[in-house]
Amino acid sequence: MKTKLIAVAVVLLGFSTSALAADLNRLLSVKGMSCEACPPQVERELRKVPGVRAANVDLKSGQAKVLVDERVKTGDLVRAVNNAGFKAAEAEGR
Repeated sequence: MKTKLIAVAVVLLGFSTSALAADLNRLLSVKGMSCEACPPQVERELRKVPGVRAANVDLKSGQAKVLVDERVKTGDLVRAVNNAGFKAAEAEGR
């Protein structure tokens, strides 16, 4: 019984690691944020996009760092931010 449990755990760990290896980082420029309440709002909207694993928005730099799986297009992220009332674009140099 313990051997089967260990084998299942190894398979699951291998699957989760390979899934994470396919994740991509995206960097967006976000305009229109004016206060400390704005970044959490943008993060919430980004996390609603299917395939987004994490989002971190910095008010000072005006950038959003988003961890996504390979099916997420940058345009999906930009639309989500724009629909929330802010202006987003793919960050320069990416």
